[in-house]
Amino acid sequence: MDMSFEVFFKFYKRVQKEKGACTISIRSDHGGKCENESFHLICEENGILHNFSIARTPQQNGVDERKNRSLPEMARTILNDNSTPKHFSAKVVNAACYLQNRIYIRPIRKRTPYELWKGQKPNISYFHLFECQCLFLT
Repeated sequence: MDMSFEVFFKFYKRVQKEKGACTISIRSDHGGKCENESFHLICEENGILHNFSIARTPQQNGVDERKNRSLPEMARTILNDNSTPKHFSAKVVNAACYLQNRIYIRPIRKRTPYELWKGQKPNISYFHLFECQCLFLT
């Protein structure tokens, strides 16, 4: 089994065990990693419908593509505004992801991703001001 399939399958089993929920469908582009017979068999065995978006059209992937763009942008802003050395990039991206999961509000449910997963409000009392300028685009 390919490493990416192994990671997907572990995540799938973890969600099933922790939340008692089954994955009904997944969407991916025609990038190649998920477009082969072994991944198709995994999906078929577990009753997962595998949909494909048109390749190289991030517009179809919506929220995920925006979030994938916002992580490196947020990390770049933190690194540049604070003159942080580039070798801290991985740590800054991890910190940006941690922050996004605890502070972003989902417009429909008015909850953060952390609240949706854990069922409780995150403790953010230990957050400190990083003192970087931000530009909010609406």
